[in-house]
Amino acid sequence: MMNGTPADHFLVCAEDTTVVVGTEQREQDLYRRFPRFESISRRVMQKVLAEQQERFASYLTDGPEQRYLKLSKTRPEIFQRIPQYQLASYIDVKPESLSRIRKRIATRGKPVTPRWKA
Repeated sequence: MMNGTPADHFLVCAEDTTVVVGTEQREQDLYRRFPRFESISRRVMQKVLAEQQERFASYLTDGPEQRYLKLSKTRPEIFQRIPQYQLASYIDVKPESLSRIRKRIATRGKPVTPRWKA
């Protein structure tokens, strides 16, 4: 919206999702009508940006196994709801590699030490 151009990426929702569609004009109208909404929105967006930066850093510094372990620690419920091929895509591996990672973790039964640190 800031650049006035369509995004070059998209999200695919794996579950029922509620989406709010708006325009910049509607956003500005909301801010004028409800001034506190702007500061609340800014705080929410700052939190979202920080979480995205953390995830991005994880993709740069962690291996697929570490990303899998972090996901299992922070979002364990997702493993019951999302197909394995989508989990594999999320941690940036092929489904076959995810199977090997899961087998290795199950065999070891303990957390993995990262190969490198940032």
